[in-house]
Amino acid sequence: MANATTALETDLEHLPADTRVGEYLIEQLIGVGGFARVYRAHHPVLGTRVAVKVITRALALDPEAIQRFVLEAQAASRITHPGVVRILDYGKLLDGRAYQVMELIEGPALDHHLDRVGRVPLDQALRLLAEIAAALDAAHDAGIVHRDLKPANVLLAPAADGPSARLADFGIAKALETEGATPQLTRTGTTLGTPAYMSPEQALGRAVGKPSDVYAFGVVAFELITGRVPFAGETPFETMMMHVQTPAPMPSAVCVELGPRFDAAMGSLLAKHPEQRPTTLAAAMAMLREELVASAPVAASSHRRPRVVAAGLAVLALAAV
Repeated sequence: MANATTALETDLEHLPADTRVGEYLIEQLIGVGGFARVYRAHHPVLGTRVAVKVITRALALDPEAIQRFVLEAQAASRITHPGVVRILDYGKLLDGRAYQVMELIEGPALDHHLDRVGRVPLDQALRLLAEIAAALDAAHDAGIVHRDLKPANVLLAPAADGPSARLADFGIAKALETEGATPQLTRTGTTLGTPAYMSPEQALGRAVGKPSDVYAFGVVAFELITGRVPFAGETPFETMMMHVQTPAPMPSAVCVELGPRFDAAMGSLLAKHPEQRPTTLAAAMAMLREELVASAPVAASSHRRPRVVAAGLAVLALAAV
């Protein structure tokens, strides 16, 4: 413990306890990634607890990284929905590092939950998916495409009737092409995202819109219900090309309790061509729910899912983005 404390004290990235960041005082470090560090903090008068995300020193000198950090805060702040983690403030430390003050979610990320419990029971999967769908539709209504939906970017807030999904990390979000919209950060031909959850058009470096989020939602739905992602190649590039070229697997081949109607519904979400997917997340969710009922599935016992490591091209979760 002493060695760990000493290491933090000599770490130039680290903000010690009681460091003032805007109106808040740092309590402790709760997340570390290649892009940023996340701290628990509180308001000294109101007692309100928040999360403070601070960009790394190296990236504080990178104009594109700063632009992305600003766009993340702007994108999330445009969305007013209980299923989206709120951005409360933005500023810079005295040393020039930018920071965001965010709503603090005390629960784990969905990917950590999946690693611990395995397959999610169908009733819980449907509830979480409905919450994710509502949050994504709210983002789309605000003119924002997330572009990196995955379990690592869904936080689970504790609730009396089970964890509630909160959509986070708009680090590579993009404004829809409307008048006055924020310009797209990504250069033509540049691919950002996480290979296991990437739409075919995103994998090819093409322009993405709402249908790309619908596709990623389909991947997350497939994973929650079956316990595995639909495509997992030996390398990130192979996984991306599977999204482009390989027909979507049938969930019933993994879970025998799921019927052919559910296979068709999932196939619609994972359609290779954007125009073949549902136009809204609400429509996608309604279709999944209807076909699950029609298939009359029985809840399968949980089992450990194979862990997929999206290395290299992956854009990491909250602190890492």
